[in-house]
Amino acid sequence: MKKRTIKKGASNLEIILSFVIFVGFIFFLFLAFPLNRTQTSTVGLDSAERAIMNFTNIDLVYFSAVFSDESMAQNEKTCFSFQPGRILDKVIALDENDNRVNAMSDGESINVEGNGRFFQFYSSNEFVENSFNEDCTQMNSSDYGIGLVREYSVLSGSRIELLKGMYDKDYLNLVINFSLPSKSNFGFTLREINGTEIMNATRKKPVRGNVLARDLPVQIVYSDGELKYAMMRIETW
Repeated sequence: MKKRTIKKGASNLEIILSFVIFVGFIFFLFLAFPLNRTQTSTVGLDSAERAIMNFTNIDLVYFSAVFSDESMAQNEKTCFSFQPGRILDKVIALDENDNRVNAMSDGESINVEGNGRFFQFYSSNEFVENSFNEDCTQMNSSDYGIGLVREYSVLSGSRIELLKGMYDKDYLNLVINFSLPSKSNFGFTLREINGTEIMNATRKKPVRGNVLARDLPVQIVYSDGELKYAMMRIETW
């Protein structure tokens, strides 16, 4: 009886060990060789994200400038002109109270209507400048200092609106132009950080279809210089 009990216990232990080894081997296979379905299902999502970003992204340049008290005290005109030392697109200028002031760029020089000491400048071809006709005081390079210049990519408000119009009116051609995988559909929504919806460009999704989604933090710049942080959700099915 004792020998039978020992043999039976050893046999059970062997079964348990074999099962543990088998489960471990299956788990290793899943890690080493993920299902092709999972790999290919993200291709449409990656393609949609890349296409949307390429279509809507623009370059934005930011820098600040500080002018000396003496230069501003000697400025008897309502505007001044200075050279930031680089070629710029259209500009938006903010004074020390973050209020927008009239400013224009001819590429090399910037004309500003104001007499403060500290200004912030944003430059992009997205902007609509406030034009004014003034004979501005020319500032010398010793009259001002330029802060650190930053360049980064943001979403263009006007190009997002254009994309929304194309999505609503010519969706099939948009999918072709975006080079999405065959039989793949996509949509996107934009929401402010507090959850308020900015834009919705989505189509009816299948009830039982597999919908993949990705949330991306973005910054949007509008033609009047407004900058807005938002969340973009991209979906494919």
